[in-house]
Amino acid sequence: MRAIVRINPVLPLVRIARPAGVLASALFLLAGCATAPRATVASPCRGNAIDLNVAAKRCLAEGTRPLPPSDVLPLSIEPRPVRVAGGATARFAVVLTNRSRQPVPLTLEPHWSPALISVEDAAGHRIDETPESGGLLLGSRGSSGYVHVVLSPGGRAVEHLTYGAVVRHMKVENGVARTASRTPIPPGTYTLRVMTPLSDPVPGQPHMSRRRMVTAKLVVSPESK
Repeated sequence: MRAIVRINPVLPLVRIARPAGVLASALFLLAGCATAPRATVASPCRGNAIDLNVAAKRCLAEGTRPLPPSDVLPLSIEPRPVRVAGGATARFAVVLTNRSRQPVPLTLEPHWSPALISVEDAAGHRIDETPESGGLLLGSRGSSGYVHVVLSPGGRAVEHLTYGAVVRHMKVENGVARTASRTPIPPGTYTLRVMTPLSDPVPGQPHMSRRRMVTAKLVVSPESK
């Protein structure tokens, strides 16, 4: 009986101590949740690294804005040089860089339509199309609105593009040029030229605009067998 009397007072202490520990842990976790910072989700429409292919789907709005001058928003092609095997698909990107110290708002065509890509030899003659009909038209306007993004100082906006390294042999039918056949571009070093949908006003001609061009070296290796 003495053993039973000595043990009984201890039992309530054991039963109370366990819930108290659980309660303290729960309060600690709740306090941590209350003070933890919330995760922020980057916007595809603003920042220092904008993917224009994504922005074309998520940053559409009406209205246009003047394009910053080329010294503020220079264009370049990456990688340099662009390398591809004859007959294969070249993958590259046109990069817009904000060289100013202020955020730059941009209004762009979705999907960079219409953009013209051409390949020229050292003499400046087109070699990817014969006879020449004006270039490769990328996509169509399709969607309403324009892409509105805000590029941070020093930021880059990137448009990913592809181009088939082939010579398109054109045939005119009823006044319309069509591709009759394709052959691989011969191995060599060429100039890849992209006429972007970005345009600048022509001084003294308020209703005229001039497309911005960007070029890079294109190295074509022998066709893969």
